[in-house]
Amino acid sequence: MTAAPEDAFLDSFIGSAALGLALKSGLVDRLGQGPQQILSLAGGAKLDPRGLELLAGLLESAGVLTLRHGTLALTSRFTAALPRRAALESKLAFLDLAARDVLDHLPAMLFDSGAYIGSGAVFELFRYDRAGTDSPEDLAFTRRWLDYTTALTEHEAPLLAPLMALGGTRRLLDIGGNSGAFVLALCAVNPRLEATVLDLPAVTELGRRYVAGTREAPRIGFVAADARRDPLPEGFDAISFKSVLHDWPEADARQLLARARDALPSGGLLFIVERGAFAPGPAPLPYAAAANLAFARFYRPPSAYVDLMGALGLGNVNVQTIEIEMPFHVIAGTRP
Repeated sequence: MTAAPEDAFLDSFIGSAALGLALKSGLVDRLGQGPQQILSLAGGAKLDPRGLELLAGLLESAGVLTLRHGTLALTSRFTAALPRRAALESKLAFLDLAARDVLDHLPAMLFDSGAYIGSGAVFELFRYDRAGTDSPEDLAFTRRWLDYTTALTEHEAPLLAPLMALGGTRRLLDIGGNSGAFVLALCAVNPRLEATVLDLPAVTELGRRYVAGTREAPRIGFVAADARRDPLPEGFDAISFKSVLHDWPEADARQLLARARDALPSGGLLFIVERGAFAPGPAPLPYAAAANLAFARFYRPPSAYVDLMGALGLGNVNVQTIEIEMPFHVIAGTRP
């Protein structure tokens, strides 16, 4: 298993809540400048010393800092994770929603997907109807969930890219490609590859900003469209869906795959990259697992996608699997 470095600090609910407070209050920033006396910190931040001492104890139990003789210092392990602070903050914000859904909507989450979709805080966040324009309002709303999916993909994509046989591919279309973090990793390991992300208008505008200035930016393009309804661009010899199809019922997933197949030339490659079925074992789950529990009924085993590809006439279908924080499957097929 290859978890992201920030995930080590998302094991417990109380520790994660304390970490979120430490980030928002500026405590982490102050300690980033070096060890600090707890009384000095409390005075400078106008905080009750006893409350700060309690917070420090929670953070110490979470592995974020040490408390020795009244002095606080960040641990080396937490300092090593700070370059992914934006990802950490995005995950903490999403876990706040997912945990609320576990508390308030667990019966629907487990037994009634339709009711959960209609009531869960997680699905109120993923409002694709709010990504239909590049207005400031739609961009601000979309950024809330795009930051989270980007945080996940930044870690996942470099691990998944070697599983995708793109050596002979010149042009790739990534449907539902979000900020472009996935194709950024693909282009990094395939120097001849040109990639285009097709997604909704607010997503593609934020994606252009995300990849701007990177070495691979000249080889990455964006097309604003709805893959379910709008014509798909042609001229690509590979099409990918990364963490997209679990969002849709099987009939919709089949339609998306059929449209992609029809846009490919003979010999073109179709890739599905998805988490596998959520399968908790006997070991206690970390707090971070609430994020995947929220989608547990929507993840499919790879055999479901193999069957869909076969039913659509794709050949040479194969599956590769890697363990990240969950099993990830790369399913590839070829248009005859």
